[in-house]
Amino acid sequence: MPMKLLLVRHSWGFDRPLADLIPWAKARGYGAIETSVVGMTEATADDLRRRLEAADLGLVAQIATGGYGVGAHRTVEGDLASFTAQTALAIRLGARLINAHSGLDAWPAAEVRHFYRELAQREADLPIPVAHETHRGRCFHSAWAVRDLLPDLPESLRFCADFSHWCCVAERLVEDQVEVIQAVARRTIHLHARVGHGQGPQVSDPRLPRWASAVAAHERWWDLVWDAQEAAGMPVSSLTPEFGPDPYLEPSGDPLADRQRLEDICEWQTQRQAARFHGVNLTVPHKVIAFGRVARVDAAAQPAGAVNTLRLEPAGWHGFNTDGFGLATAIRTELGRPLAGAHVLLLGAGGAARGAAVECLRQGCAS
Repeated sequence: MPMKLLLVRHSWGFDRPLADLIPWAKARGYGAIETSVVGMTEATADDLRRRLEAADLGLVAQIATGGYGVGAHRTVEGDLASFTAQTALAIRLGARLINAHSGLDAWPAAEVRHFYRELAQREADLPIPVAHETHRGRCFHSAWAVRDLLPDLPESLRFCADFSHWCCVAERLVEDQVEVIQAVARRTIHLHARVGHGQGPQVSDPRLPRWASAVAAHERWWDLVWDAQEAAGMPVSSLTPEFGPDPYLEPSGDPLADRQRLEDICEWQTQRQAARFHGVNLTVPHKVIAFGRVARVDAAAQPAGAVNTLRLEPAGWHGFNTDGFGLATAIRTELGRPLAGAHVLLLGAGGAARGAAVECLRQGCAS
């Protein structure tokens, strides 16, 4: 049976009462909401659970060990205690999954390893899974932090993949960290589909052409997550669009317009990723033929004159080309060489060769 996609709407940036989000999300086709339990009372949790059950909506409960602040007062033992208290509240809410902002980026590596060994023991007793978010300010704040920690982390540890934070920390799109992304993808059980860039964790508007390369990069990474989940036999993959308000959203000076813009961005992202989830891959001889037949061609695929991936949208099929990205990734991971400055001999002139040629030029090959 093919893997299904569960769409989750976050409460962050929804500036009306949480109770209003439930019918709002239900009417727009979401299967769950995601909200923080930090500071929530048991009475509020019980009321929220009743409302969710009445609407037949699921819940992703967000927790934050030690709260949302940072500082010298944060300790491993303190964060472990808050993990236990907050996960108990998530269970009381009837959550299907817990998304955890866990630990602190400033802790020494030995303390981080101890922290996650302890968490693994506590998670083993929970009736629901925990996903640790790749978030700034936390233990998994960057690709290289995860790279260095992963070999010593418990096999049971799972992630909520939010690669936008890694771009912000690295001050670039982390396309040179594909091996780490693949390793995280194999452990990912929840996805935050926000698009980041080299100077921030959120592009101003992913619909704008200026952000096409950032959107395309993130979508390639999310595809790695979906491929790994499907290979592992996961029946359901869950996704939250997770674009947020000011200071993530660039303010226009008109709060009502900003609220509508944020809602529109989140809806656009949700529908785009839902459509991408149900697509078609093409091979020879269809790539060039399809380029002239689809309703729309992605900007990054235009120079190639060929498409190898199709996504069904309300207006028709949308074509993409991932051949060049695949070539560059394989050369970097298997041969340990970048395309930049390389002398490339390209044999062939079909759809795949076109995508490869465009990527070689884009990455600055010498000849």
